[in-house]
Amino acid sequence: MDGSLNAMKRIALSQWSSLLVLESLRVKLPVNLSLYHS
Repeated sequence: MDGSLNAMKRIALSQWSSLLVLESLRVKLPVNLSLYHS
């Protein structure tokens, strides 16, 4: 029971971190593009 709970926590953490990375990329990309075009 405890092991599966730890696994669920780890999966949730990895999903959360990847979501954060995607969000930061989504924010950074348009900024980089606008800088590149100007």
